[in-house]
Amino acid sequence: MTYTQAPSPEDILASGDPGDETANRYRFQWVWAAIVCCSLLDETVDVAEVFCEHHEDVLLKHKDGSFTGQQVKTRGNDQPQWKAGDEAVLKSCARFADLDAKFVGQFRCFSFLTNHQFYSSGNGQDLTHILELIKEADTFDELPKAALLWIKKVAKHTPDGKFTDEIGVVIFDAMSKTVAKADLPKLRDAEMRLIDTIAQCWPQAEECSHGAIKKSSQELIEECCRASSLGHLQ
Repeated sequence: MTYTQAPSPEDILASGDPGDETANRYRFQWVWAAIVCCSLLDETVDVAEVFCEHHEDVLLKHKDGSFTGQQVKTRGNDQPQWKAGDEAVLKSCARFADLDAKFVGQFRCFSFLTNHQFYSSGNGQDLTHILELIKEADTFDELPKAALLWIKKVAKHTPDGKFTDEIGVVIFDAMSKTVAKADLPKLRDAEMRLIDTIAQCWPQAEECSHGAIKKSSQELIEECCRASSLGHLQ
């Protein structure tokens, strides 16, 4: 009789436990927050303060006291392109509208940022196209049908969970200052982007070795981690 040795848990990939992948995506957000923090070293950039996981994934306070809220979304290369009707997109935009209503006149911009491509077709599933249609309309009543139908979908994800003309106007106002960009680094490239950004923005970087800059980037990521996870309570 032949006996086979049972496989070791150290040699078999875990299944049904996405904790490591989830943690990796949270770390990506911290790295991005660290990259945004580098703008504080650049006097030509209109950023006065950076907040992590406060109202948004990253919240920027500008020198005039207004704010920009950034939602950071990641997808792997094997996943489908972002579409306007995706649940994550609708929820993010509904959150933008809710924040804009709670803090009237204080948000100058909302950003849906991703490391993955947007579906590009020029129709109702094209997020960048929909946002352009909204920006081109002077009032809510002038929205083309495709944009109006999409706003009705966003309304279902607001706290009220239903569409009314009043809620439609609130969403219209928030979406009029919302941008969608797909220029975030890939998951594996994020820390290298941070190192490059520090090297460009930090005057003292010219006097530092690559190892020192890399260490500085790790320290900054850890600070953003603590700021994002209520580290001060521990």
